[in-house]
Amino acid sequence: MDLSAPATPRRPSRSNGVERYQMLTAAAKRLMEKVGSEAVTIKAIAEEAGVPMASVYHFFPTPKAACVAVSETYLAEIAELIGRSVPKRSADDVNAFIVVLMRRMVNWYRRNPTAMKLMLGSDYRWNIRLADLENNRGMAASIASRIARRFALCEDGRHARILNTAISIGDAVWSLSMAEDGAITPYYAGEAERAVTAYLDTALAPGGAAGQLEDRK
Repeated sequence: MDLSAPATPRRPSRSNGVERYQMLTAAAKRLMEKVGSEAVTIKAIAEEAGVPMASVYHFFPTPKAACVAVSETYLAEIAELIGRSVPKRSADDVNAFIVVLMRRMVNWYRRNPTAMKLMLGSDYRWNIRLADLENNRGMAASIASRIARRFALCEDGRHARILNTAISIGDAVWSLSMAEDGAITPYYAGEAERAVTAYLDTALAPGGAAGQLEDRK
């Protein structure tokens, strides 16, 4: 059985279709913020957007497809956030650099509780997970390139794979916090940082010296 087909939105290529797709995605996002993703239906999206149900079905064959579309907007926001520059005074080694990015994400999740539940909590469906994993791979490659330029590291594919694993470790701890407390608590935010930086110490730098790499001036 193809698990992805029922929950895959039909992404348009023409400009008029793109505008309508974005409008319907925005309507689905507003609904989730009001009532939660479990209460989102094709009919509710149509009513929120003021369009016939057939217009919604054209892009979202199921409510899950709408959830995936919304999750992709959140992933784009996360990618933009992570891509912002990090002042050198804020991160003078690799671990500190990664912690800055992690704290940005935690603060963003706290400002966006619907996204936090959708991406990390009980609404974390397999299709959203697939989109998240793909986003993580791209984010890891971008971070690897930034670290290679900023610190004395030779850029290669190994570093991107290591950072992808590090991102997954952080996600796992944040998801545990969501399961236990319904939010990313300060305790689990700290535990995620501890788990990720410990992993990077052993996996990224020879001899566990990730925190001692010379910053390029």
